[in-house]
Amino acid sequence: MSLSDVMQPASPEASALAAIIETSLWVGVGAFVLAMVVLAGALLWQKRRPVAEGWWIWGGGLVLPALVFGGLLAWSMGRSEGLDDVAPAGSLQVTVTGRMWWWDLRYAEDGGLPAFASANELRVPAGRTVRLTLASGDVIHSLWVPSLNGKMDLVPGRLNRLSFTASTPGVYRGPCAEYCGTQHAGMVLQVVAMAPEDFDAWRRRQAQPSQPPAPAAQPLSLRGADLFRDRGCAACHTVRGRSEVAAEGLGPDLTGVTQRLWLGAGVLRQSSGREALKRWITDAQAIKPGARMPTFRHLPAQEIDALAAFLEDGP
Repeated sequence: MSLSDVMQPASPEASALAAIIETSLWVGVGAFVLAMVVLAGALLWQKRRPVAEGWWIWGGGLVLPALVFGGLLAWSMGRSEGLDDVAPAGSLQVTVTGRMWWWDLRYAEDGGLPAFASANELRVPAGRTVRLTLASGDVIHSLWVPSLNGKMDLVPGRLNRLSFTASTPGVYRGPCAEYCGTQHAGMVLQVVAMAPEDFDAWRRRQAQPSQPPAPAAQPLSLRGADLFRDRGCAACHTVRGRSEVAAEGLGPDLTGVTQRLWLGAGVLRQSSGREALKRWITDAQAIKPGARMPTFRHLPAQEIDALAAFLEDGP
């Protein structure tokens, strides 16, 4: 995240906040310059004719700041009008739960298509309002995607909401903005805004029922399906239609994991092939120390290959 993310908004909500930030900066700079000019003038004037203390106290200390910063406050409140309004009917609804240290995403039923789960990568259609329901599964987290909207906390036992409408397709970075433990810096939500037709196609694929590997599937993938169960992966993770249902919240849903841009909530960039996935399975602790994903260095390379093939061939 950088200042350019804040000052290059990609939604109406972020545009309003960027305008407030930019105007506040210029007003602050102007107020500082004005104060310095007045101070310099006063020092020169003081030698000729002392200025009454009342002018400094009432004029410079109360009236002028009230006019300048009171005006800025009033303008800012008007410019931010509607940012906290309830999202309109027909909005895409997603529940985002912050966990140590990843993002649990639950898409609601939409347009007759069933609900489904994902993790760490929020895909949305450009031009359509998205309503996020924010929750926490452990400690206080905070979501901030500077290009799309402001910061909102995720508090245990409480539901907050945040809405935005991405103006153009693109990938926008949203780090956790509240210190939450060892891997606070390694907890990044990628928001992928897609063209509406591309999002619809992706959403339909997510709704399709998944099937276990067919007998005609590659032997490596079939072996990986067995290992996913036998090595305990299914105790924390789910691959829809291809593994036993896991206890919710223990680990990210891995359905279509190889289609995501990053692994480990933004710490390992996915590249062509299975190499990134194999690195993560083999030694997640070396990549993201403190994560709840254990190390599997003890597994033979052939088993790591099979697990990666199973996840790559998944829906």
